[in-house]
Amino acid sequence: MMLNDISNTLTFAFDFFNQNETVAIPSGDMTAEEDIMGSYVAAAYLESGAPLDLLLTIGKAHESAVTIGIRCPVGDVDGLYPVDPNDLPWQMWPNEILPKDYPYFPLAEKAFALAKQIIDYDENIDEYLKTGCIQSFKQRDLAKAFSLGLPDSTWPYHYVITALQFFSLDINSLQAYLPSSLPDMYYEAGGSFRGKNPLFVVLKIHASAIKAGVTWNEWIFANGLIDKTIETDFKNLAALIEHATANEYYDLMSLTIDWDYWAIELLPCQQAARDILTRLGWPITQIIPIYTARQVIGFDEVCHLQQSDI
Repeated sequence: MMLNDISNTLTFAFDFFNQNETVAIPSGDMTAEEDIMGSYVAAAYLESGAPLDLLLTIGKAHESAVTIGIRCPVGDVDGLYPVDPNDLPWQMWPNEILPKDYPYFPLAEKAFALAKQIIDYDENIDEYLKTGCIQSFKQRDLAKAFSLGLPDSTWPYHYVITALQFFSLDINSLQAYLPSSLPDMYYEAGGSFRGKNPLFVVLKIHASAIKAGVTWNEWIFANGLIDKTIETDFKNLAALIEHATANEYYDLMSLTIDWDYWAIELLPCQQAARDILTRLGWPITQIIPIYTARQVIGFDEVCHLQQSDI
């Protein structure tokens, strides 16, 4: 059986099922002779270089289709071998066939014979098996982020950078950044919340933006700045912020602020935020937030409060 055509795509993930690493996920639909249609999905483990996992389904209809599992070591394109589809990181595929049962399912044997052709057709799979990497998924120099400028899509990049700058401020600069007062009302930032303390309201809004930074690789991908570890840095900063605000000194409705306390409590957040900005090529001399507190609170994406209300 020979393939006539294949249309393939490539996505990626950093926390892929039980694999905590960068995983490229090539997939595609194929047309074969005798009007046999099929589809496949693969997992290429870009950090560990583990064998490629390939799940392949062929058949004219869902009910009569068969699914097989294949594994192929990096560096040995001809070394692919059948495996139990249930051993691969996908589920709920039609009629999974074990290798020992291939003799009873001619379609399964045909599917295995097609696997080598799929590897030849899919450039990403072919590159991974030959080199252990996929060029488009190599980690890039994050320090270029600043020099590349802000992307056209403002959310969440601008707010994440503003939040990093906010948490990078020393306590005196942070005080100067805050509005003198806020009305007692409900705000929107990762959910609706009520508050009137300027520090705590702005802190909560920027903390929500930091959490959006965890999805770095989803919204900066256009610039090719892929790097799993930046997401880990954002997660660590988010945890530091959560720890700092999980105490009796954090009361959204109170107007009392113990600045000496917060100068110490926010210090780990300040260092972590500065480290991330440095990784992104952002000069520490430019840590005055690109959006003012009033602008951040006034944007519809973050809060229903309009600037005219302050």
